[in-house]
Amino acid sequence: MERESKGLDISVKSFVTAIAIIFALMLATYLLTFAVPGGEYARTVDAEGRVVIDTAAGFHAVNGGLPLWKWLLSPVLVLGAEGSGTLIAVIVFLLVIGGVFNALAVCGLMGYMLDKLADRFGAVRWRLMAVLVFFFMAMGSLVGSFEEVVPLVPIVVSLAVGLGWDAATGVAVSLLAAGCGFAAGVANPFTVGVAQTLAGLPMFSGVWLRLLSFVCIYALLLGLAAGYA
Repeated sequence: MERESKGLDISVKSFVTAIAIIFALMLATYLLTFAVPGGEYARTVDAEGRVVIDTAAGFHAVNGGLPLWKWLLSPVLVLGAEGSGTLIAVIVFLLVIGGVFNALAVCGLMGYMLDKLADRFGAVRWRLMAVLVFFFMAMGSLVGSFEEVVPLVPIVVSLAVGLGWDAATGVAVSLLAAGCGFAAGVANPFTVGVAQTLAGLPMFSGVWLRLLSFVCIYALLLGLAAGYA
């Protein structure tokens, strides 16, 4: 009997819920711009020509708040902001990959591949879980991938269902693992790289401490996911 690909279908209720959550976060962020004092660190150029934080000038307050029209148009304005090329590329990437996955699901190829994977790794599914958690954590921690792994989440969720787990387990070993790896930031260019550049520190210095964090978070996440599954 052909197994139903539960992880690839998004209901209207799920879509509306996601939009409602995003809007609630946007509203909370807008209100916090009035409640949290604004400020910034002074910047200077060091001897090597890098823009770093000026520790002598330090931190100073700036006027907070955000005009209502900017908040309403923020999803559109962000596309024209500096450095938006990467954001636009990610959006296009997700649309294209999502369309490809949908086409594979409609023609039945996705279900066939997931059935084969479930049959192949069913006997070693716990080792497969450990490998998947490590892979997604490494993607987030070493190359700073998060949005880029979203298209893989439905596949992992469907695979988790086929292996006898549930959708929450699939999300935990994929999207949650990527987020945990992103936070550990062993060599994350978008967090550690930018912060250490602004601080004038050697690039990715102190990596041993972040490696230790990675190992601890990996063990905790794997234990929680396996215990839940």
